[in-house]
Amino acid sequence: MDENLFFMNNPWRRGEFRLADGIIERDLFPQARVCLDDTEILLLTGLRQTGKSTLARQLIHHLLTTRQIPANTIFYFTFDDLSLRQQLNASLPSFSQK
Repeated sequence: MDENLFFMNNPWRRGEFRLADGIIERDLFPQARVCLDDTEILLLTGLRQTGKSTLARQLIHHLLTTRQIPANTIFYFTFDDLSLRQQLNASLPSFSQK
């Protein structure tokens, strides 16, 4: 994975993260926040421009500020980048064998 792409999508790892002004809390925020207590991965999918990235950033902000989770333990990936999708797709066979 391109390291620049990783850090661009995970700015809190450089101490540069804040929510944009005027962000409205997503309706799903309370339910998604409860999912943070699970040991599973939370995957947000849906149509374009429906608030997935905003919800993810709100959850990350909650983890960093309310729960005081270390920034280096939070990973965010967007599959908008074709090269990332191709890299992940190429590695899928190794996951299914484990």
